[in-house]
Amino acid sequence: MHILPLSSEYLPAAARLFAARFSALRAALPELPPSAEDPAWAQTRLAERCAAGCALAALEGQRLVGVLGWYVLDNFRDTPRRGAYCPEWAVTAAEQPEAVFRALYRAAAELWTRSGCEVHALSLLANDLTGREAWFWNGFGMVVVDALRGLEPLEAAVPAGLTLRKAGLEDARRLARIEAEHWRHYIEPPIFMTPHTPDDAAAFRHFLTQPENSAWLALAGEEPVGYLRLESSSQGAAEIVSAPDTIAVTGAFVRAEHRGRGLAAALLRAALEDHRARGFRRCAVDFESFNPEAAAFWPRFFQPVCYSLMRIPERTLPF
Repeated sequence: MHILPLSSEYLPAAARLFAARFSALRAALPELPPSAEDPAWAQTRLAERCAAGCALAALEGQRLVGVLGWYVLDNFRDTPRRGAYCPEWAVTAAEQPEAVFRALYRAAAELWTRSGCEVHALSLLANDLTGREAWFWNGFGMVVVDALRGLEPLEAAVPAGLTLRKAGLEDARRLARIEAEHWRHYIEPPIFMTPHTPDDAAAFRHFLTQPENSAWLALAGEEPVGYLRLESSSQGAAEIVSAPDTIAVTGAFVRAEHRGRGLAAALLRAALEDHRARGFRRCAVDFESFNPEAAAFWPRFFQPVCYSLMRIPERTLPF
């Protein structure tokens, strides 16, 4: 097996590899947007990585058996670290993924180190089970799950003693307050995410003026105890879910004392009904696999479409 920079002559074959696996995934989950079934979808993206010198090909003789393409990103996941990230359309093996991905990673890791990357990350289609196992053997662990569902009705009742409503501009301060609690939750054990500045009331007022967006509040009296926010796209989400008729969950939180009563499901039910009536066809969400509440909730209602994995090589860590 030979590892070489991906050249234009292999772009059609690389795109067909991805399109074939995506088509198999979409056959199992028809709610996925169809765009990526066309090899041109991946080929356009791979051509840009090829031109940037950020893609490798694995060859057996003259036959393409694998591809790895990436971006080099500063402040990866809001940390001070530079990272190399391979999107889902740029991580493919035709066969023997353990051997193919090991060879590709060996070559890529050297290039990433020269570029100052302290984090290595990639996304895989959810049906690439052997590929995921191969990356686990390369030292990668699960970080983020992208998932999808249609907008069919969901059975969920609002718990007694609480009310639920679609937020208006007058609720901007309530939304900012509950979102601040949401982000505090992320930095606590066992999640340990980087601290993030939550949206303030002014940001939520602007958010609510965008026609595709919505936010939903759960209230005890007039005190917010949970919320859900949705918008047309989620920063950093898998590209295969993006489409004009996709709505994305970009924030969700329920206070600890109200969990386990079906409140989050009731918020989701109301939001799905609203966006279905507005012409959307599917709902996407991406969540951290190491967030216990998220990992317990979202897979009950959504199907995974991508798994994102990450490795922070020990040599890059401070001691």
